[in-house]
Amino acid sequence: EVLGAFVNALLLGGACVLLASQAIGRLVSGASEFHAQPVLIVGILGLLINLGSAWMLARSDRDNLNVRGALAHMLADALGSVGAILAAVLGGVFDLHAADPILSLAICVMILLGTWGVLRDSTRVLLDFVPEDLPQERVEAALRGLPGVRAIHELHLWSTGSQTMLTAHLVPEPGVDPCELLARAEQIGRAHV
Repeated sequence: EVLGAFVNALLLGGACVLLASQAIGRLVSGASEFHAQPVLIVGILGLLINLGSAWMLARSDRDNLNVRGALAHMLADALGSVGAILAAVLGGVFDLHAADPILSLAICVMILLGTWGVLRDSTRVLLDFVPEDLPQERVEAALRGLPGVRAIHELHLWSTGSQTMLTAHLVPEPGVDPCELLARAEQIGRAHV
């Protein structure tokens, strides 16, 4: 799940770099004329297909990083279709052929902004970072506040993308039943994680 989202975000970023370099090249060399009608037809069909697919996907598990990555990919494709439609109208009707590379650059910026969140979140999961919304200090303080905890060692908190995980070595006070302490610690863990 997480690796798929990470690779998807990297591929979208790479595609944007290629598109931007091509668009800049067309702007520098002078935008060439193109047949607007086929571009318009393909753009409209692509937009309908991508929006329908994105709508179906958006109804599924939005907390899943892979779904978020696939949704970002489909929305990027839909943005490309919108750009093709606008370029066909501006180039075919108003003879503004530079609109195509300019719209390509604008779409690249929007795609990169939309993809950044998926790339950031998947990287955090792959590197086993502490989840941003759950400070490790808060969890440690809650565990230290448990009656019968003498010390805590090796507290680790990370996310799998869809779940937050916690491991810790709790040292009980003398005479405290370790099984009871573990049960209370699991309750605290579930409440904070």
